[in-house]
Amino acid sequence: MTKFLFDSSAWVEVFTGRDKYSQVLELHEKADVTYITAIDLYQVCSSLEQSQGIEQATKKRELIERTSSLVEITKEIALKAIELRRKKKMTSLVCLTLAACEVNSATLVTLDPHFKGIKNVVYLGE
Repeated sequence: MTKFLFDSSAWVEVFTGRDKYSQVLELHEKADVTYITAIDLYQVCSSLEQSQGIEQATKKRELIERTSSLVEITKEIALKAIELRRKKKMTSLVCLTLAACEVNSATLVTLDPHFKGIKNVVYLGE
């Protein structure tokens, strides 16, 4: 089963029609299960409200909610993120995202350079 977690950079790429949007959509279509973290959902909505207005951001949030399972930041994810931070010395948000992927056995899809070169990450940047 193919599981992908799409972070805010991937969704913003799709909704703004930037260079890599077709690659993101292709991966989304291949997935059996897609996820987004609650934090990434907030980041997407915040970004889109600023660039496209509340009405458009709301429509796009509803699309994400129809096509993706929402990952809440649970105690299990928080503790896994702490372990990752100890080992890899990354930011809290990076660790939370990676922990959410690990707990859900998902591969991260991102354009965020903080994730470049990390195992179980499809990095589409550059």
